Amino acid sequence: MLVRLGDGKYSVTRSGMLDLVSALAVSGLFIWSGFARASFLLQSPHPMGVDGYYYAIQLRSLAEDWRLFYPSLPLCFVWLLPFSLLSDPIIGTKLGAAIATAAAVFPVNALARRFTGDRGAGLVAATLVAISAQSRFLSTEFVKQGVGLTLAAGTWALLGASLDRPSKGRFALALGLLSLTALTHRFAFCVALFVTLPVFVTWVCQTVDWKADRRSLLLLGGTVAVSVGVGVIWRLSFGNDFVVMSKLFQMKPDWSFATLALPGAPPLVFHHEVRWAAVASLLTLGLSSSPGAARASPLRGHVVAFRAGFVSLALFVAVPWLDISNAEGPAMRLRLVAFLPLAICAALVFRQCLGRLTPSVRLIVGAIMAVGLPWIPTARHEGTVTTAPSRVMAMKELAAKLPADSLVVTTERQLAFMVTWYARAPAQRAIPALLNPDRTFRLIPSNALEPDMALALAARRKRATGVDACPQDLLPSRPGSLTLLQEQIYQSLTHSLPLESQMYWQAWPAH
Repeated sequence: MLVRLGDGKYSVTRSGMLDLVSALAVSGLFIWSGFARASFLLQSPHPMGVDGYYYAIQLRSLAEDWRLFYPSLPLCFVWLLPFSLLSDPIIGTKLGAAIATAAAVFPVNALARRFTGDRGAGLVAATLVAISAQSRFLSTEFVKQGVGLTLAAGTWALLGASLDRPSKGRFALALGLLSLTALTHRFAFCVALFVTLPVFVTWVCQTVDWKADRRSLLLLGGTVAVSVGVGVIWRLSFGNDFVVMSKLFQMKPDWSFATLALPGAPPLVFHHEVRWAAVASLLTLGLSSSPGAARASPLRGHVVAFRAGFVSLALFVAVPWLDISNAEGPAMRLRLVAFLPLAICAALVFRQCLGRLTPSVRLIVGAIMAVGLPWIPTARHEGTVTTAPSRVMAMKELAAKLPADSLVVTTERQLAFMVTWYARAPAQRAIPALLNPDRTFRLIPSNALEPDMALALAARRKRATGVDACPQDLLPSRPGSLTLLQEQIYQSLTHSLPLESQMYWQAWPAH
């Protein structure tokens, strides 16, 4: 803070100097984290992640036709669009994702400082977000969720500020950010509500005199009823979301606490952030429930509710019965949230354990962690899916061979997006209900082939008499690695296979 001296000059107080150091440190973490993420993403000229081409398709459609190619919540693409217009849809997605996910350090730092009253604890929380492998993974694979979680953290920070210093403006901003989260990503919005609603209800219960203010009771009841009604309609409007959420759990527990554990593949642990978030939450409970801690730092009700929300979120994310064996399931999305409660709970533990030190010493310790932790050698880009240059060459070959108004049915989500990007043709994994054999093609990668179909394709290549009757290898140097079949040829081949193989291909091995 600035203090005016007697001669008309201003001097910076010790508290103001510490605030400046803290702000510079958090800004440095943001710059470092954003640069590191962008540098990794820009190593390849092609999109990163399974859904990398999905974002490029959406941005290209938005720039050309002012509409999204696939139905989706729009706000993330509105954020990415300026970066796309300044470069191209692929680079724009990478730059926007790197900046948005790295920016989570600011609201998380504000949250931790508000809950602990300590700059060093805020710096620790910001550092854990900056180096989070989960957060970096979101910038490559699930950009919408990464942007949504940054907005959710901003909602919590503004809500905490508005409850500490009540202001219509701050409260309106918090509600505005919550609405923006809802327009960005549904799962991030649910996470935001998981923490926000208990805090809001706690604050209302403590501030309203129910006997003297019945209008407030009616207003609260009406707000809750409308919110539940809107939530149900909103969730139902997106089809099978309730069916998807019913697949969140499994009967057999998995004690690896991994984010994803596919059969036959090494689990994705991401610095063991799920495990450490649970440990930090339990330490938070233990340290905050001690009588000495309660006497030393009595907390207001909404702060206690905030803390309980993050502890509950960390423990829920670590439930061992979550079904993490499905890369497209909701459990993986849920576990990718662990870095947020980890950062907040770690900040609370930091403040409780180092409470006897002075604020400046705690800030120095936090700064040391901010400088030292990023240099720890870890697998920071674990699980990231890259685009093979050979597949790009194959897609360009496909774009030259594919007739107009064609539909491509393939087995992989990434392949479907690549077809749409390079050939501007619709592509999907599901078999359409109404199928036009003359305009439908099957795109089969080698990893989906089973022995009977591989033999049938090889035999068909040898005896084919015309180009139209021959399976088209999009990579001639590697026959069978990526094969394009007209629907009539595909049906002819499958009918010549043994019964078990016929059933396999009629079910269509999409994944």
